[in-house]
Amino acid sequence: MINKSNERHIIISDLRKLLNEKWPDTTLNPKAPSCKNRLKISVLNSFIPNQSLLYGQIIEITGKLGSGRTSIVWKIIRDISENENIVYIDTTELFFPPAIMNIGVNYENFFFAQSEDLSRAVLNTELILRKRIAKAVVIDTMDECKMIAPALLHRMRLQAINSNGMVIFLTGLNSSILPSSTVGLKLRIEKKNEVKQRLIVVKSRLCREGMEAELNNG
Repeated sequence: MINKSNERHIIISDLRKLLNEKWPDTTLNPKAPSCKNRLKISVLNSFIPNQSLLYGQIIEITGKLGSGRTSIVWKIIRDISENENIVYIDTTELFFPPAIMNIGVNYENFFFAQSEDLSRAVLNTELILRKRIAKAVVIDTMDECKMIAPALLHRMRLQAINSNGMVIFLTGLNSSILPSSTVGLKLRIEKKNEVKQRLIVVKSRLCREGMEAELNNG
């Protein structure tokens, strides 16, 4: 005869295992992340506990053309490149190197690549993370609207988690390329005036949704 309490323990253990396999970054995982698995990003200080962001995340930064979303991404790239390799994958053919000349990016840790389409960019990102070529990858999709194939996205996300990496998507305001269930943090960027931008937390596993902050442009 099976002891009911033991049976319950087995069921909960199995459920915990299944959840951790499907969502490896779930809060059911009792292991607390160490400091070395966190990344300081200055533009996110207002939102993130301990002013640091966990690796293993998919982040989406969205906004209208001219909102300043690209300048926010370059500030994040600057912070990551201080100590880690980061790859910027451009799918838009609009990359303008002089735009990053004066923001302090560490060029020794910065790598640029172009991709003919979004699916290829996701495949390349999976490879970059699997080979530990970089700690973070930025994919500039501009106003791409077609959703990424779930299988491609799932494999890339698992590589981000397994490698303690990070993937940042730069998207248009009405983009639907990423299912919300895969995104750890989604920020919408709005231009408030000529000198200020507003950052709004649209979706988050890391902080309270609806939070806002203002930043100076540039």
